[in-house]
Amino acid sequence: MACGLSDGTVYIYGWKGKEAAEKLSGQRNELLNLSFTADGSRLFGISEDGSLLEWRWPSRETAQHERIASNRIEAATTSADGQLVAYAIQGEYGSNTTLVKRISDNKVLHSFEGYSTIMDLAFSRDSSLLVLGYADNVQIATLADGKVWWRLSTPELRGVLLAPIYAVTISNDKQLLCLGTAAGEMARYVIGLGQKKGVRIDTGVGSEVDVSFMPTSSDIVFGAKDPTGSVGIWSGVEGKRPTVQGTTKDGDFIVSVAAGNQKVFSTVSLGGTIRIWDIQPQRDSK
Repeated sequence: MACGLSDGTVYIYGWKGKEAAEKLSGQRNELLNLSFTADGSRLFGISEDGSLLEWRWPSRETAQHERIASNRIEAATTSADGQLVAYAIQGEYGSNTTLVKRISDNKVLHSFEGYSTIMDLAFSRDSSLLVLGYADNVQIATLADGKVWWRLSTPELRGVLLAPIYAVTISNDKQLLCLGTAAGEMARYVIGLGQKKGVRIDTGVGSEVDVSFMPTSSDIVFGAKDPTGSVGIWSGVEGKRPTVQGTTKDGDFIVSVAAGNQKVFSTVSLGGTIRIWDIQPQRDSK
């Protein structure tokens, strides 16, 4: 388990132990997003000021990258192959621009314009798709040509979605889209890309703030805003109710979760703590 403070300090915790085992790094910027590479050997963190941080496993080495943006970032993510970064910056009159860059040379590969509040971004595991999550719609673009090929607006869910979209993630087989909703709705929605039909699953622990598919299964890791900042797992195959794996300290507020190689990373804004859980997916009865 890793914890990152608002000054950028990152601590490592063991799931069974409560004491911090080591300190990863200190960057005086609050982290906006955490993302694993597919092999679990690298963890990328992106801060609101446009800094891109990288930690390598198991050496805990840090890598410095060229600053990816000079303006404040609204949403960001990195690809599972560790080659691409996507981030959104606010434009004029409520518009925003999402850029996809190659990390090695900071070259812009694609650009997407949005006219609704950008909330979250997610690459598919094979880095072929980018999911753009806006408050009232979701778009999926193919990175081979930079074109949007799939769209879903909240009215298309026929009243199932009762709150603005807050978080998006796509399954490893690219067949399912998972949406987390903003404050006031304690649920997430799993969408089949073919039928555009949504299924609501109550987390029962607080407002959804981020969601992430486990890399080797259809289980979904969720982070929730509640008095303790819960992190849990929901089994997409068995449809069981979520199993809460752990909580942050009282008053903490989770802003990002990422799953990889049986680890869950959660970013916290109040106190800024990033925690890493070493976990095994659990099943819970309905």
